Amino acid sequence: MKVFLTAGTYSKPFVRLVRGAQELADHGHEVHLQEPSTIETPSGVRRSLILPYDDWVACVTDADVVVCHAAPSTIHAVWSAGKHPLVLPRRVARAEHVDDHQVWWAASLGEALFLVDQEEGMVKALERWRAWAADRHVPNEGPEGMDARHRVWDHIRVLVACRHQGLYRPSGER
Repeated sequence: MKVFLTAGTYSKPFVRLVRGAQELADHGHEVHLQEPSTIETPSGVRRSLILPYDDWVACVTDADVVVCHAAPSTIHAVWSAGKHPLVLPRRVARAEHVDDHQVWWAASLGEALFLVDQEEGMVKALERWRAWAADRHVPNEGPEGMDARHRVWDHIRVLVACRHQGLYRPSGER
């Protein structure tokens, strides 16, 4: 199975995603990891630090499954490609982000998202995802899809408003 794991452009290491890539490669999956930190590349894994958007979309489209962080724009783009992502929110307790906005936002989407359990491992998550995704349509059309997409854009608007008011600053900005 072709698996694309994507961490976006945020430079804090996403060790759980990198370990997940290694686990999937060790189980015979064809793995492409997009993760911009300087963590060592797992063996048997194709690695990109950053991809131009068109190349990133091509990776999403080409993959059988996409594993991603819980950024609203990433999830929306994966849905737009007609796929259900496995979502692994970055967590502040693991030094993966500055706060838990990805955890909160992903939880707010409820059944529209498949969340990877903290401790289950990527291979078990992939098995659970297959059963979960089998009887679901991608939320890119109909009332359910409209509701999920509205929540994506609502979240983006809140982050932009908070940043504009000085309530939120990405790390690296002082």
